Amino acid sequence: MTDERTAASAPDADSEYAIYLNLKRLNLLSKKTDLSAFFDGEDVNQLELLCNFVSDNLKSRLRASKPIDLRDNADEETTVAKVMDGPEVLSAIGKGVREGLEFLLCVIGKLLDVSVLSCL
Repeated sequence: MTDERTAASAPDADSEYAIYLNLKRLNLLSKKTDLSAFFDGEDVNQLELLCNFVSDNLKSRLRASKPIDLRDNADEETTVAKVMDGPEVLSAIGKGVREGLEFLLCVIGKLLDVSVLSCL
């Protein structure tokens, strides 16, 4: 049995934990191999679009988990209908943000490594 508060936050915690696991998989994949080999777009850098997508979603998750009284302005990004305040949800968001940042740093590191080696 779960109480109403736990039952209401369970799907959010589960979905945030699923996002965390997928970001962890993406992070491990980026450490093992060059992700640009998986994308075949000549016109658009698909890896850059993926990184933009990850960073935009990390930003929105951090803003959604920020307490209302600490928010500076009332723009549409910071005012969400449902504030995430359960400890399980916040923990999953924190883990997901950590994995997302590690993924972004790994991709940037590999791109810098390739560009430095091509200049030598």
